[in-house]
Amino acid sequence: MLFFLVVGCAAVSELDKDPSNEPDFENTAVDFDSITVGIHESFARYLAEDPSNQAVIIEFTNDASPLFGEAYTDPNFNTTIHRLSNLNISNHFYSQLQAFSHDNTYVLMMEGDTENTVDILVKRLVDMEVVFRFDDLAAYTSARWHPSNFATLVHYDSNLDPLVHVQYTDVSTGETETIFTFPSEYVDVLATPSSEELSRDGKWMAGMVLKNDGNAAIFSLNLESRSLGASIDFDQLYAGPCTPDPQYGPLDPDWVGVSPLGTYLMVQWAASGTNRCEGLESYDITTGEYLGHVTAEHPHSDMQVLSDGVTEVLVSGELAGPSSTQTYVNGQEGSDLDEYYFALSYRELPGQLGGESPPNYLYTTDWIFEHVSCRGPFGYCLVTAYDNAQNGFYDPLEGELFILKLDGTGLIRLAHHHASGSGYWEQPRASMSNDGRYVIFDSDWDLSGVNTAAYMIDLLAQ
Repeated sequence: MLFFLVVGCAAVSELDKDPSNEPDFENTAVDFDSITVGIHESFARYLAEDPSNQAVIIEFTNDASPLFGEAYTDPNFNTTIHRLSNLNISNHFYSQLQAFSHDNTYVLMMEGDTENTVDILVKRLVDMEVVFRFDDLAAYTSARWHPSNFATLVHYDSNLDPLVHVQYTDVSTGETETIFTFPSEYVDVLATPSSEELSRDGKWMAGMVLKNDGNAAIFSLNLESRSLGASIDFDQLYAGPCTPDPQYGPLDPDWVGVSPLGTYLMVQWAASGTNRCEGLESYDITTGEYLGHVTAEHPHSDMQVLSDGVTEVLVSGELAGPSSTQTYVNGQEGSDLDEYYFALSYRELPGQLGGESPPNYLYTTDWIFEHVSCRGPFGYCLVTAYDNAQNGFYDPLEGELFILKLDGTGLIRLAHHHASGSGYWEQPRASMSNDGRYVIFDSDWDLSGVNTAAYMIDLLAQ
């Protein structure tokens, strides 16, 4: 039997394997500065072309993928990697979504032998045994972990009836409870795979619904009081402040969510720009009042809170780094070279009524940014970089997973993800547990005999 969860350096006991014996959990974030895995660096530039660059270039080691039940330690990063399934296909959902229950007891995954036989299920992290399986996928639409009811998934019911229900399902018992039913004019939930997480305290969620008049609406829902907050009709937006696209007409949002602290209702539109219904917009979470634009673009991004516990930000990247008249977050001056490279950055919420929030530059990299996930502790994000074979050599961070410190004091390089990125399911899309202990990512391990698999790193294993 394979055991993944390790407490200190002790083996997992028979008592720990009992699913009814859930441990006490304190949401204490991992001290990333003290972990012994990974390569800890404190630079603002990661360009091989920069003569002042001090970052280490780690060439890719073409080792075979670990089998289910075996551990692989990356020799360059001292990081141990476990495969989470013995089937041909396994994934977690997305970089912006939390795969782990907030007490780290369970992990939410998809797996199967073929693309047509993939199931959504919950595994117990201690032994990777399946404890809950979605027998009807439509009945668990947009399932998300509840932050304080640790075994509970929050989700919508199916659209088979004319009512929209929000439900709690306890994965340890299989019991489902309806905790809110929308008013009768709301008939279908419009869910997408990129629908966002609940607020960090589990109080707020948001999404899109179809009404019985044929129009769609954006909403926020207070799970604590079990009552609707904002409700914004698309037809009213496009009859008022928003202008339909000249070719495609009114465009739906790409995703709808709430800010991490539950302060704002966030809407990412498919169209770029700073006009209404473009870029990333913020609204009052209870009234639906428009508050401003965070960014005019539509980047791979995630929302996070800085280490002050108050400032909510969108972490993504800029197509141009800081110029010689600008500075990084850590105070280092930009340069003419930085202007030609991609820069990881954050912008503060809720944005501005005119224009957008200015970028706060963190790190300049080569053109290797792929995904960012800020599911872990305040002040940190997990970044995925892809291989850029065009330049003929490895730059620092290329093909790696690394933890980004939002105060600009450095980052921790964790491992090569071994993902080819040749298709959607072959992208690593890494994410982090709520306390920062676990990292999960997807990889086809350079097509070494499997389609794709989910892998996990335990940052406290060593």
